[in-house]
Amino acid sequence: VAVEKEMQEVVGQAARPLTRRSGASLDSPLGNLVSDVMRDAGTEVTGKPVDVAFTNKGGLRADLPKGALTRGHILEVMPFDNALVVLELTGEDLLGILDRSSMHGGDPISGVTFRIENAKAVDVKVGDAPLDPARTYRFCTNDYIVDGGGRYESIKKARNINRTGVLIRDALLNHVIHQTEQGKVIDVPNTPRVIGVAPPNKADM
Repeated sequence: VAVEKEMQEVVGQAARPLTRRSGASLDSPLGNLVSDVMRDAGTEVTGKPVDVAFTNKGGLRADLPKGALTRGHILEVMPFDNALVVLELTGEDLLGILDRSSMHGGDPISGVTFRIENAKAVDVKVGDAPLDPARTYRFCTNDYIVDGGGRYESIKKARNINRTGVLIRDALLNHVIHQTEQGKVIDVPNTPRVIGVAPPNKADM
């Protein structure tokens, strides 16, 4: 009963439904929210700016409704105990991850915009600058991907891997609580991050 009451506790308010599906772009309001939270958490826990945060869309298991958000809603979105990992990748290897993601229509991402063309990532920008294949980027993802989930082969070339132990679900919950304490509702900008046409007959990863 105590656990049930805790799950029903209202922790924030969503300005609109934050769903795993979008319209013209291939990103989604919920995916954008979670990846932004991951990038901020990675920066906070390591004390250094994270350039890119990336997660698999299959790890988001429910939408967030408009209006009251409970602890239970957050748990439904992320029922798995996936933890935040911060690492370093070259631009070339980052592009490899984006190409793999493009094969099934993209995944939640923060700090990057790109188009999908012929199941490849093109016109990739990190922040406001074109992706530099030779540059080292600080990259944040989950331990499922680092451990081989989704077959993102380029992740095997990562360096300086920091398994933070921070559950992404907890980072999302803390973000909602913090925003609420500041009198803010939960929302994300509508700016498209992934543009293109999803390949047909590709299951969500």
